Amino acid sequence: MKNLSQVSDSILSFFKDELGEMKIGYESSPVQLEGGNETTIFHFKLNGDHPSLSKPLILRKFRKEHEPNHSIQEKIVHNSLVDQGFPVPYVHFTCINNDYLGSQILIMDYMPGDILPMVFGPDTNIVLGKTHAALHNANSIRINEDLIAEGFGGRQHSIEGKLDWLLEECEHLPWLENVVRWLMENRPSECDFPSICHGDFHPGNLLAKDGVVSAILDWSCCQISDPVMDVASTLVVFNAATKHLIPAFDSNIETRKYLDAYKSERDLDKQYLEYYQVLGCAIALFAGTIGVLVWTQPPIQKELIDIIYNFTGIHVEVPG
Repeated sequence: MKNLSQVSDSILSFFKDELGEMKIGYESSPVQLEGGNETTIFHFKLNGDHPSLSKPLILRKFRKEHEPNHSIQEKIVHNSLVDQGFPVPYVHFTCINNDYLGSQILIMDYMPGDILPMVFGPDTNIVLGKTHAALHNANSIRINEDLIAEGFGGRQHSIEGKLDWLLEECEHLPWLENVVRWLMENRPSECDFPSICHGDFHPGNLLAKDGVVSAILDWSCCQISDPVMDVASTLVVFNAATKHLIPAFDSNIETRKYLDAYKSERDLDKQYLEYYQVLGCAIALFAGTIGVLVWTQPPIQKELIDIIYNFTGIHVEVPG
């Protein structure tokens, strides 16, 4: 990772190459923000005359493990949801090569606000559930058409593709293979009404301002899929991670608040809810092996292992 001075120079180099000879400098130099398990995040403001540069911006630098062209996929999702009126940052630029910061990047609007718990307190997960249901009611057909047009609609971007990927990773992680085999043998039929799925929908990825949700952030895991899968990923975060990260968090009470609020806005077919929680746990255990810190903590890993065992009878032992 470059130091901040090198990052600043690289960002200016990108804009000068992208926009030609336009005079560009910083009004506010880049600062690295906290958060972002999947990306490194910088906040800055430029002083150029280009209309996209007249406001505070965010640069997200992706991990090298992300699929090629992933930043383009996120841009399509972001900007389609903006067009539908959702509080999602508009993406102005993407770069899919490693020339500037060592991996692909996207540059988007800065969205003001505080994370949900700071604004809504005990009602946080009620707001989370209602917002999640609204997202799943978005028109995913146009988003899917745009994704397919850019080459993101193949098998590799489906649930089957996710399972194929996990099985391939099991060549290096044999301790996970029995779970992945179970997932393949028990996978649900194709969802009749897929939705845009965030993939990591929890209170830390939503901002609020003046009593309303002002931003839905971090779309690194997004895809068009069964909305039940997206709900299950939130349950995994609550029941495996948040209960250990926030000692006062009662996962049973907060899960009920979230689910009741979701179901007040949208039907939830629970038939495959357990299946998708197993999938979420398997992906989290894999993420721990590539350095996503939240999933490397022993108490959290134990919760993931326990959830898998409770739903499948398979015991996983993560090597020390």
